[in-house]
Amino acid sequence: MPIETEARAYLRVTGSGLIEEITGQLGLEPDDGWSEGDPKRRGSGIYGFSSWVLHSGERTGSPLDTQFRSLWKRIEPHKDRLRALGPEFSRFLVCTAWFPTRDTQLNIAAGHFATAAYYRLEPDFDFYFDDDFGHEDAGKGYATW
Repeated sequence: MPIETEARAYLRVTGSGLIEEITGQLGLEPDDGWSEGDPKRRGSGIYGFSSWVLHSGERTGSPLDTQFRSLWKRIEPHKDRLRALGPEFSRFLVCTAWFPTRDTQLNIAAGHFATAAYYRLEPDFDFYFDDDFGHEDAGKGYATW
């Protein structure tokens, strides 16, 4: 039974210029993103880089394993183009998940790391805990646990 809640995984490609350049090189339309110079969605200012995002296609909250498997299926037809992106682009496997407590255990199959490496994706995992582990404002800083 999955222990993570509100989990999601997606591919993010970043670089400079227009998001359409990333789309053209990958031959795949993004699910989300912005171009360098676009106004920020929150706050003020403009984005200093482009961000191209492809979601797993799974609903938020599906287990991480399911999220990864679905993302790999979406990427696979475009694998050669993704692997061929030049060094001016950064590629990330982004994963966010919330857990009930700081003591919750998570296992990620080694195959997912191998697949991310094959696609030349850097892992970017953000994990959050409902018990505010390490949250200075809640009086539970790392030094006090």
